[in-house]
Amino acid sequence: LPETLGLLHLNLIKNSAIDESPRAWLLPIIRESVYNTSLMAWLQIINPIVIQIAQRAESLRSAEKSHEARVWDTLHAQLLSILPAILASFPTDFSAAFPRISEILARLLNDDAQLRPTLMAALQRFIQNSRSVLDAQTQGGLDGIGLLRPLTSEQIEGDLAVLTAAMPQFLPILFNIYAATTGNSAAAVEDDDDS
Repeated sequence: LPETLGLLHLNLIKNSAIDESPRAWLLPIIRESVYNTSLMAWLQIINPIVIQIAQRAESLRSAEKSHEARVWDTLHAQLLSILPAILASFPTDFSAAFPRISEILARLLNDDAQLRPTLMAALQRFIQNSRSVLDAQTQGGLDGIGLLRPLTSEQIEGDLAVLTAAMPQFLPILFNIYAATTGNSAAAVEDDDDS
């Protein structure tokens, strides 16, 4: 992610130093192809853009330019969707970055109903993938796991311990979501809670 965005700037926010067209078309490609990258890169590169775009969308709504605001809302959602993709694909710096990013995740889970199922599925997939690697390592082989970098049991257990330590921050939010949902939506929360 940092290497790609270092070569191809997104240019979503007008920057006088870079006179190129916006590259919003890259966002779905990045989301689908990100694997084994840095959570901190999302926090340092993507999150500032997310904040600027959210502010721009809000100012357009205040100016009663709802059509333009929807365009910026779409960009906002596409940028946010990169975070669950990174979470679900063995981030390289999970233990170091997750404590810094957990506040953002908690806010998104609480405030963004559209992104909530994706975030919960990403956390569930992170836990399941981590358990699969641990199980494969104890059984003597990692065939079919598809790792791009070697992971030790200690790294995976450390990542899971960091996630476990953050659970007190997430449990009240998940409980409120569960209490506020009915039917099929509640089933998604139950599935995530089982992980």
